[in-house]
Amino acid sequence: MKNLSISAKLWLAVLCIVLAFGAVVAFAALRNKTQQTEAAVRAAALDDRLSLASEWRCLTDANVVRNMALMLSAEPGLEKLFKPEAARVIEQISQLQKRIEALDLSAEEKTALELVAKERQGVLQLRKQIIDVRTAGDTEKAGEMALNVFSPQRDRYVNALNAFVEIQKQSQLALRDELAARSRATVMYATAGVVAVLLFIVIGAAYLIRSIRDPLNRSVRMAECIANGDLTQNIHTERTDELGQRTVRCPTS
Repeated sequence: MKNLSISAKLWLAVLCIVLAFGAVVAFAALRNKTQQTEAAVRAAALDDRLSLASEWRCLTDANVVRNMALMLSAEPGLEKLFKPEAARVIEQISQLQKRIEALDLSAEEKTALELVAKERQGVLQLRKQIIDVRTAGDTEKAGEMALNVFSPQRDRYVNALNAFVEIQKQSQLALRDELAARSRATVMYATAGVVAVLLFIVIGAAYLIRSIRDPLNRSVRMAECIANGDLTQNIHTERTDELGQRTVRCPTS
């Protein structure tokens, strides 16, 4: 540093400050971009699961009425109207279930989905049994089974499905909270970086000022001594900058 000119030292200080602030800005920008990319991927996956689960629930709600009519009514016209549509919706729900099962689910989601599948299987088995009983002509028994056995099973199925949908909603809220926390952390890190840069500026400025002030003070004192007639001053400096050159050029006789 002693061999650098004062102007070079000043420009070097400016360059270091610019690089330090640039590093802080680049870090914050890169971290923010990485978080946004990850958030977009995770949010899209959550939206997909929630959309599929919500569609599953809507189809189930609509199909309950059809299935109750098929289990309790022996009217040919009603069966002709509802049976094909009920079968189509059941197949559509099965496809939705397969699509959700193929997704990257958490352990909690897998457990909840397994419960939904179990309760749904129970509903489908009871539906078939009750329709068989009604088709055999025992409409009274079919009605009792629909009210006393099928309805509670249907409620368990719907509750399990609602719980799975709720998990997706809670996952979305958790993701938003996580992103907010990460954003706050990024701001905190950037703030810490700015504080570190400011501290570096203060320390660097103190060093630079001292490197200029001390030799300048020595030169001033030497000049005062010479002006007072003291020509015995020993001039020696290892500096090669402007101050060093000014010192060695100071007349001693």
